[in-house]
Amino acid sequence: MAANPYDEHIQFFGSPEAYAAAITKREGLGESLSDPVAAAAFKAGNPQYFKAATPVQSAQPTQRQQYQTTQNDILSQLRTRVTAPQDITKTPYYKSSLEAVNQGADLAAKRSMEEMNARNILSSTITTDRDAQIRSQAVTQALPSIIEKAYGMQQGEFNNLLGLLNTYSGLEGEQYNRERQAEQDRLAAENSKIEQEQAQLQNAWNRVKNIGYVDNIASISLGLPVGTLSADAQKAVEDRNSRLQIAREQNAAAMARTQASNAASMARTQYTQGQINARTQPQKDTTMKDAITMAQKDASYGYGTQKEKQALIDYYYELLGGNEEAGGEEDIQALVDQARAEGSSEEEIAEILTDKGYDPSDYGL
Repeated sequence: MAANPYDEHIQFFGSPEAYAAAITKREGLGESLSDPVAAAAFKAGNPQYFKAATPVQSAQPTQRQQYQTTQNDILSQLRTRVTAPQDITKTPYYKSSLEAVNQGADLAAKRSMEEMNARNILSSTITTDRDAQIRSQAVTQALPSIIEKAYGMQQGEFNNLLGLLNTYSGLEGEQYNRERQAEQDRLAAENSKIEQEQAQLQNAWNRVKNIGYVDNIASISLGLPVGTLSADAQKAVEDRNSRLQIAREQNAAAMARTQASNAASMARTQYTQGQINARTQPQKDTTMKDAITMAQKDASYGYGTQKEKQALIDYYYELLGGNEEAGGEEDIQALVDQARAEGSSEEEIAEILTDKGYDPSDYGL
């Protein structure tokens, strides 16, 4: 008589490790064990073969997310410089330069006063006029070069930010390629594993159909007790195969979503960078149509409700520096047209307009 209820199972599978792997696999698939009492005893007496659940930890930003965060920070600085450029008269360089000019004018005026004093020219009117003339000439002569250099420094800072943006965009692109390849490799390996399990399942089922019942060999792949008749096993096999097929389809969908998400992320960066590069002075060139175009490139757009889509559009509208008050009727009409084109009901569109503070009747609703 066996010393433990699971000794016969270890002998059947060939080793404790193999028996533990079989238990883990069946439990992972949600399948019943042929001898749950023996399996429970084995797990209690051999915990080293079963990994404890790893506590869920907060996800840390990926390298690409860090690059994207940095790019967003740079884009925010660039957008501020374009839409609300700093008054050069308030820049440190302008202030310090003008202060130096005034100090020089003070010194020149003092010397002029000393010269006039030496010549006994002490009229207050003459000295005041001469002092004002010296100061005016000093500022008039120096101011153009100060302004030109101040503007040049602003443009240099702007160009440096653009260069930095391009650098991080390139780094993100390289990281994107690495992550995309790694994810594709992982999903391909998962797909291969599913195909292998489907093949094993089909071979085991063919064996059961030929001999009319589940034997020891088929039991390993099917997860059914030895001796189960083929008629009884058929439903379990069909269910198992259905789950594997669903897993395969979900795996393919995950690959498609990953590719779409990564592509959309790169498109957002390139689009926004292009908008910044194209601007040379403050202007209102961001429209709701721009935001809609951006949102439609986002991988999550196709899976959302109309409200969720609208939230995504609003996000890109704000990101691109849009302003509904400045955009006026044209921007709001673009929203209505987009929602109608996607089949949203009049009630859904009216609700969105109401939430945004607009009267639906103004737009034919």
